[in-house]
Parts: sequence; C-alpha cells; structure tokens
Amino acid sequence: MELKPCNPGEVRLFLTRHGKTIFNEMHMAQGWSDAPLTLAGTEDAKRLGRGLKARGIHFRSAWAGELGRQRVTARLILDAMGQSDIPIETEDGLKEICFGSWEGKSEPERDKVFAKLLGVDENNPFAVYSKGLKPLCDLYVQTDETGLAESYEQATARIPVALERIAKEAYARGGGDVLAVTSGMIAMTYFFDVLKIPRTESGGMGNLSTTILRYDGKTLSVDFPIGRMDFLAEE
Repeated sequence: MELKPCNPGEVRLFLTRHGKTIFNEMHMAQGWSDAPLTLAGTEDAKRLGRGLKARGIHFRSAWAGELGRQRVTARLILDAMGQSDIPIETEDGLKEICFGSWEGKSEPERDKVFAKLLGVDENNPFAVYSKGLKPLCDLYVQTDETGLAESYEQATARIPVALERIAKEAYARGGGDVLAVTSGMIAMTYFFDVLKIPRTESGGMGNLSTTILRYDGKTLSVDFPIGRMDFLAEE
C-alpha cells in the first residue's frame, strides 16, 4: 500500500504495538508488569524501522509508555532508521492496562476462570474475548486481589487523552511524522471501544502492528486499515 509524504503542517502519528516479549511467548498476562523482548521481537522491531525508512519516513519525535518493552521497541525502531539522536519521550497513557493480581500469570488458566464466570465454553480459547473488552476488564477488577486492576472506564478515558496530547504537542512543533509505541489491549480499547471501529477494519493487533493517525490541528482521525503489518521490511 502506497504511503505518501505527510501533508505540510499535519501530524501523522504511527501508533505501534511493542515487539514480542518472553511473556507473550509464554502466554502470560502482561499489563504493567514487564518482560524483555525475545530475539525475534528485537529483530522484528529492527525490521519495522528498516521498512519505515525504506518508505521515506523520518520521525520528528518519538513517544512510548513508561514500560521497558515499549521504550526498547521505540529505540530499536529509531536506531534501525538511523535516527538514534531522537529522544524517546514518555507518555504514561500509552502503557498497557493493569491486570492487578493476574499480572504474570498464565493466560490459559485465566481464561478458564473467566469463561466460567461469563458462562461460555472454557475449551474455546476465543470465547472470553468474543464477549468484548468491557466484560474482560470488568472481570479483571472483579477477581483482582490487589486493588490495582484498571477498570474499563479508566482505560477508555486515558488512551484518547494521551494520543491527543502527543498530537497537539507535535502540531505545535510544526507537525510531521511521529512514532508512538503502546501495547495491545489498550490499543484495542481505543480503536474498538472509544472510536467504535468494527473489528473487520482491523488487520489484527499483533506485535509491531502499526496504525496511522492524522491530526490537522482540530481532529484526530484514523487511516484504514488498522493494525498494519506491511511496514516491516522483508527478511
């Protein structure tokens, strides 16, 4: 898919999920807890950087959540683009949703518990997710033993504020292309619940999937499809 230059004065925000981590590989819940990128995750982040560079992208600024996997991903992308001089600014609103006492625990075991509470087939790995993000967030809060799990309302409130803050700051600096690295569930919350985009418009929210947002000084809009993987350079 062709990628034209950013319009003068406009902000083009490349919202990207972090690279694959050890927790992703082991199917462990990963919210505010953290794990290092796998070797494949590291190489794929570099591939994304090379792919963006090949398309003529030159970032004016870069942002990431405070989590290590997000910041490392941003740095790998920038280094592969030859833009090691760009600092990575922190936006806490980009970090993943907090899962409370489920942090670091087995996702299949969590799904069995949640399936029973939802009254769906516990042997179907997609049954829990088919109910939507709000029931899933509600269950994290309901079963949390720490009081730290984020509610659906908290998650849907913070992510649009974070993205608009980044876009407005970039616009005030004269616009241009901006990198923002986030996580999967908070990105899905933004696209599917805040913006009400049908899931059929998504190419998936896999690691290093990227969606372009545009800001013209008034409105933050989305380029379709969301969750693109075609920016990665060929191996």
